[in-house]
Amino acid sequence: MVVNMLLGWAVDNKHYSVLQIASVAMVSIGVVVATISAAQPAQTTTGSTEEYVIGVLLLSMALISSGTMGIFQEHTYAMYGREHWHEALFYSHLFALPLFLLNWQSITRQIKLANATHLQWIGTQELGVYIPSYYIVLLLNVLTQLLCVNGVNRLTSQVSSVSVSLVLVVRKAVSLVISVVWLNGSKGNTSLWGGATAVMLA
Repeated sequence: MVVNMLLGWAVDNKHYSVLQIASVAMVSIGVVVATISAAQPAQTTTGSTEEYVIGVLLLSMALISSGTMGIFQEHTYAMYGREHWHEALFYSHLFALPLFLLNWQSITRQIKLANATHLQWIGTQELGVYIPSYYIVLLLNVLTQLLCVNGVNRLTSQVSSVSVSLVLVVRKAVSLVISVVWLNGSKGNTSLWGGATAVMLA
């Protein structure tokens, strides 16, 4: 959200109110506090400082690219109309597909591992098929991601990129709380709940 605001100010000459700036700051602080409180202590340290710096640089570049794309989408929808979000969704995924070729060996290895999972019967007693159990979970993941990505792209066509970022941050904060409390069976701590409350209030 901070990057989106800075890019909006620098590129589009947008002006934000004190309330908007304070809200973004509060959300950012809340996310940092909640994330740090939920982090598990590392058992072993792997990798070098150089790898760590490269990772941070890649994440920073992705952050700036994402913010830039949000502004570009705002301009595109303003120019060509807001009803073409399906087209934006199609092209953003189409242009990303060739990048998978760079990682084809890892993908092939993952497919072999997926095929090796135990077989699960899908269907009725009379009619059905055995499939590797991994693909059931993968299908559920793909369907929920499809709903999420469709929702985000539809939202992008209706509101500013800062608003989209806000919705995504809230979703991630809720997901973090669910992960800690429900999946890990923890009651959380003051920092987690304080950070989550800051995000919701902001």
